[in-house]
Amino acid sequence: ARCASHWQQAGNPVREQAIALELRGNGHALLNEHAAASSALAQALALYRTRAAESIRVAIALNALANSQQASGDLASAKTGYNEALRMSQKINYREGIAYITANLADFALRQNDWPTAQTLAEQALQLASALGRQQLIASNHHCLAKAMLAQQQAASALPHAQQAVAIFTRLASPELAQAILPHLADE
Repeated sequence: ARCASHWQQAGNPVREQAIALELRGNGHALLNEHAAASSALAQALALYRTRAAESIRVAIALNALANSQQASGDLASAKTGYNEALRMSQKINYREGIAYITANLADFALRQNDWPTAQTLAEQALQLASALGRQQLIASNHHCLAKAMLAQQQAASALPHAQQAVAIFTRLASPELAQAILPHLADE
């Protein structure tokens, strides 16, 4: 109710409504409420598209929606969303988006046990993230590369990537550190 009142006073509140919906969707995603997250994110995306068919905000919303769709098991929609977000990011030269969406596609391939595709995309994403200096993304790409290589029986090639991932995650005090090392400790 407070938001509706604010939006009426704002005059053209499309951007504010879209941001509020996107934040609501992200909140639902954090609570693993994927249907509610996807609904709010799809509404935000539709509003962003009324302002511009292709923009950074649209690419971000497409990626967020694809994340939610993947988490809910709607893999076909997630892959379509990631690919559209990547295409748009490339078209508008949104370099950060190109880097993290390529990483999301690598992770998507990894989760589908498509090791060669995951490796290729993670290598591309690592190069892009390195150029941007995004440490968390660099570490995540090293981790993805290590997992893809290990699955292809390339342990010697995977080791330096695993070590880089752990070193960066440790330096950043990242919660992803546990995800990077605990599953491998359980195997021993």
